[in-house]
Amino acid sequence: MTEDDIYKRMSNQIQFFKKSLSVPLLLENSPDTPHDREAFDLYPYVMPEQIYKLVVENDVSFLLDITHAKITVKYREWDIYDYIGRLPLDHVVEIHTNGSGHDENGFPMDTHQAMEEEDYELLEWVLNRTSPQIVTLEFNEVGTDDYDKIIYSLEKQLDRIYDICSTR
Repeated sequence: MTEDDIYKRMSNQIQFFKKSLSVPLLLENSPDTPHDREAFDLYPYVMPEQIYKLVVENDVSFLLDITHAKITVKYREWDIYDYIGRLPLDHVVEIHTNGSGHDENGFPMDTHQAMEEEDYELLEWVLNRTSPQIVTLEFNEVGTDDYDKIIYSLEKQLDRIYDICSTR
């Protein structure tokens, strides 16, 4: 398939779901890594220009997954702020955030772990450039039975996210 064929196919599917669903349709940026390409090779639709084109020309909203963006730029050795800045930020209605980790080989991975200071700083930067209706903290089950520790970590992250969102 050519890049144009891929675009037409994706646009046709977007339009089908947009017309068939009674709720707004959001497109989410996907991560681009060799591991992710084993499941779904979405290239070139991890490129900001292609994502922007899909969102704008299909008149849909954008769900910005910050960790997916972080993983993509780490793999491609790009600047995170430049990459996110070229996405359709004016169409963002939802943001997903969380901490990221690495797989057993040290490769960046969307592990949904606790956020670190750099994650909060990036979220704040993004929020200064967007007007989302929702900011979601993504969380995966952890390998511990210490639920007090889990609850403490979640509350700490949610409080910090709330504080960042409230100052806008």
